[in-house]
Amino acid sequence: MNTIVKVLLGLSLAFQLTAQSYSSSEFIVRYTSSASPINQQVLRDLYGISEYSTINSDNRLELWANINFPITYTENGESSIINNVEELLWHINIQNGEQGNSTARSNVQDGDLQMLLFIGDGGLLYSNGTFDPLPNCDDSHNNRLIGQDQSVNSNQERIKVIIADQYIPGMTTINLFNDSTVLGGTHGLKVFSVIENILTQTGATGVEYLNLVTFENTGQSTSDILLKLAGYLEDQFESGDWGPEDRVIVNFSANLITTTGHLAGGSSTLKQEWAEIFGTTAGSSPIIPFDNITLVSAAGNQGFDSRRNVFPGEIALATEISVAGTEQCFTQPWQGTNSNPEFYEIATEAVDILTNDGSNYYLSTGTSFAAPQVTAALAQLAIANPNSSMVEIKSLLLSNADIVPALNTTVENGQVLNLSNYFSQSEADGGTRRIETDPTLTHLTLQTSPNPFSQVSMVTMEVPVGVSAQVSLYNSVGQLVAEEHIPNQQELTELQWYTPANLPAGTYFLQVQAGKDIQQQMIIKQ
Repeated sequence: MNTIVKVLLGLSLAFQLTAQSYSSSEFIVRYTSSASPINQQVLRDLYGISEYSTINSDNRLELWANINFPITYTENGESSIINNVEELLWHINIQNGEQGNSTARSNVQDGDLQMLLFIGDGGLLYSNGTFDPLPNCDDSHNNRLIGQDQSVNSNQERIKVIIADQYIPGMTTINLFNDSTVLGGTHGLKVFSVIENILTQTGATGVEYLNLVTFENTGQSTSDILLKLAGYLEDQFESGDWGPEDRVIVNFSANLITTTGHLAGGSSTLKQEWAEIFGTTAGSSPIIPFDNITLVSAAGNQGFDSRRNVFPGEIALATEISVAGTEQCFTQPWQGTNSNPEFYEIATEAVDILTNDGSNYYLSTGTSFAAPQVTAALAQLAIANPNSSMVEIKSLLLSNADIVPALNTTVENGQVLNLSNYFSQSEADGGTRRIETDPTLTHLTLQTSPNPFSQVSMVTMEVPVGVSAQVSLYNSVGQLVAEEHIPNQQELTELQWYTPANLPAGTYFLQVQAGKDIQQQMIIKQ
């Protein structure tokens, strides 16, 4: 893989280049407006550059040609050897700083704009317009994000990917601000590019995308807008615009944090409204989620390693997945990621993700760009398992994660995304692997019959081999009306439980826990 990189010096500003090919011994730099000809020559001399030419009219964009590697680099009396373009980039690149957010406003989790890339022929840009998501990791790590070919699978047309972010031009858009003056920014475009790039490489080009404009061009939002987001999602289900056959994945590359230890203002309402969509297992009154929607959120880039009431990652939403960041190709926690093994379910690479803003390529860093990798993974699993709910798809994703001990204090069980674990097994099974029929997976499924019922209903629980179950039944006001522990001493994969015969007519919420997995279901006594 030939990576042809070109770097901006000083303040990073986007620019475009005429399409052409470059060799591995060529390098493009852009000087800041304050760099004098003498400053430019000092830089060339520092790296021993003798062949160069300007490639734009203001003499700020320059091609260094036929670089004679290795270069002996000397500064402040210390010498080092630079062997190739990538090492030259390491020495010359200047990263912009990143501002964390510790207020009651919500910010997109944007990463450092490290450099501008232009990919020449034979580099990372493929003929279909896609690119390696992780240019600094080998193919085995890129392949963990990209599963089987789905190009002939019509189930992809049932997948709806909702990107709650800044405005994304060219996409179907719902502006929650009702104010066109706040549209702008490139964060949403970069997040979208990660998802679309991965899914396009699997042939999943029939997925439907929708942009909910939840953040201003400054990267900020408010609790009121987040309430509108929940209201919009609920309206789509209740109106029938989204039916039971649809599979909806909401990518929310952001978080909200307060320094006071609790969410300010109308936060209780905010948590309640989001729980009405995504469910919650917190407290004594669980809320049953819509079973065909999942929320993927970024853990955040503040480097917190203890509970700070991060919304939505730390409020126990049933179908939400919080994504922390790794570095060094999935082997270590990224130094900027928030960590919480109690609430954050999975981690994936957050450093040097190749993104595109519609005009240029960037290496982007942050959990904003880790979350869309998980969104794309969930979409692939949902396409491959059309009869599974999104609660089951979430369990399938987590049960096929790698376990990396270095991430044990970052996410639950040190779980790191690896979609190839699932699809490699699927190929071994002749492409027929299904979530419902694999008893070795650490997931739980429920079936109640009849429902509604007039006397009793039988609850059938598919569990991992030998795992016992805890059954709790709540009435419509959240009171516990029945509870039972069902042991599994015979290594069974199916357990049964009957509702009490003396239940009054009404609506009840069933909660079953098997191991760490919790499933919920609404049942009705007539």
